[in-house]
Amino acid sequence: MKIFSKTTSDMKQLRWIILGSMMLMTTILAAQKNAPGDRIDAYRIAFFTEKLQLTPEESQVFWPIYNKYRDATRQLRMPVRKQDLALISDTEAEEMIEEWFDNDAKELELKRKLYADLKKSISPRKAAMVFVVERDFNAKLLQAVRNRND
Repeated sequence: MKIFSKTTSDMKQLRWIILGSMMLMTTILAAQKNAPGDRIDAYRIAFFTEKLQLTPEESQVFWPIYNKYRDATRQLRMPVRKQDLALISDTEAEEMIEEWFDNDAKELELKRKLYADLKKSISPRKAAMVFVVERDFNAKLLQAVRNRND
């Protein structure tokens, strides 16, 4: 008499769900002891891992590539001057907008490189989903901040 009537594929799926849940809980528990930025990073890891359905092997390849991309995009955004456009000259406004356009073009190149690098290691479908998952994560994070401030 069989104790489990589940098929092998059902058991594999259950195993991945349990493994993912354990990784999520470990990440969340570890994050609670650290700084707020660490909690956000832990939540990002859990969110992306779940939404992209990354296997442990894919995660090992994915995160170094994605983190390099995130660091590069952060560096692009840092030097952008945040000035009141009503208080600057036309020449300064033109310089600022050209800097914004240049940074947008550089960010697009970073996205193209991220996709190219990722699709070597994970499926092109999952690599393409990264941008949607990133947008969804940022929207959830923004909503959480808004709810916290209300």
